[in-house]
Amino acid sequence: MPTLNRPPLRVIVEHDSPMPMRDGTILRGSVHRPEEGGPFPALLVRTPYGEGTFRMIPVIPALEAGFAVVLQHCRGRGSSDGEFRPWLDEGADGHDTIAWITSQPWSNGEVVMSGMSYLAGCALQAAATRPPGLKAVVASMTPHDFHDGLKYHGGAFALGSALNWGAMQAMLGLQHAEEAGRTPAPGSRRSCRCWATRPRRRAPCPSAPSPASRGGASGPRTRSATRTGRAWPRPCGTTGSRCR
Repeated sequence: MPTLNRPPLRVIVEHDSPMPMRDGTILRGSVHRPEEGGPFPALLVRTPYGEGTFRMIPVIPALEAGFAVVLQHCRGRGSSDGEFRPWLDEGADGHDTIAWITSQPWSNGEVVMSGMSYLAGCALQAAATRPPGLKAVVASMTPHDFHDGLKYHGGAFALGSALNWGAMQAMLGLQHAEEAGRTPAPGSRRSCRCWATRPRRRAPCPSAPSPASRGGASGPRTRSATRTGRAWPRPCGTTGSRCR
């Protein structure tokens, strides 16, 4: 019977390790490093999408290759303090995070950043500040032009992707505010819940079209109320909606 001679890899993990930024804001992340040996180069990944994103990061292969791994929540997301402002703080925060990593006793002073989509953008924005210690960036599926190719395609506004990303960030912002003990604005929680669950879960919405517009027994389906054969309720908080 085939056998694998694999000794255990003992790892030290520090969750919510505080990392101060230049303006005093504390960002937090998880630091994974081998228990023995060192100092180590570090793999840094920064995300605005919460803890679930980190489960897709190849932490074990990086540890086996002799790296420490730092998984950090962006400002105003996850367990990090501050306000999330898309793209505005990622360069400076990435620069300061690299400086924090290289100052740790377990670090050999070398950092590699990696990620996909917004995570890759975080890496490239940090690289643009030329932080000492950043040796490489492995970025995938991130736009080279934030106007043409991301939010506009051939001059047309990409409403679908913009709406989806904006709604997701609104929900993450509400979650972060609640964890920080702040009370969201009246109606914001209800509005975001309705957007988030439609149409995937088909959550009931008081502003949903009538059976007549959906093609029910009371009348024919109208083209204005449908898209690809499915009814679309009016967005909560807009004129004519009662989800406020």
